[in-house]
Amino acid sequence: MVIQAVDTPTSASIKNLKEGSEYQFRVRAVNKAGPGHPSEPSAKQVAKPKFVPAWLKLDDLKSLTVKAGQAVKWDIQIGGEPAPEVTWSKNDEVLISTESLQIETKKNAHTVLHIPSAKRSDRGKYTLKVKNSTGEQTGAAELNVLDRPSPPQGPLQVQLYITTAFAAVGFHLSS
Repeated sequence: MVIQAVDTPTSASIKNLKEGSEYQFRVRAVNKAGPGHPSEPSAKQVAKPKFVPAWLKLDDLKSLTVKAGQAVKWDIQIGGEPAPEVTWSKNDEVLISTESLQIETKKNAHTVLHIPSAKRSDRGKYTLKVKNSTGEQTGAAELNVLDRPSPPQGPLQVQLYITTAFAAVGFHLSS
């Protein structure tokens, strides 16, 4: 390919590249003295579209019911060009990665939310939002964590019913 420029910055568009393939480029100057030596090859470049709206694979984001102590993991494919910003939230509160809730994002490939040992307090609506300059997409899933009931808290009012045929105990929480 030959491109000529006179006193202006030079750029080139190369057509018919195969998407996903890697390419390297070299340039060389040609002037009245003839052609110069070619440059060193560029770093490898992957052919890809310049602008693709952010997207996520909604089929991977499913509501889950787990027992307390079990692990929870959502591994969601994402993409877009430029690479999207990824935001996980729970009940509309933005999440950050901690020891008990880990978030990992591989740029333009997938994002993972992992809870190694679910607790009842982890239940709620989890939302994933991917956004770039050309678009955004949001998906949500519910997490339900089953656990043994905790003991009642607060003052209890206990009622006893005793007859010659049976005995019954009733209670309710006082406020």
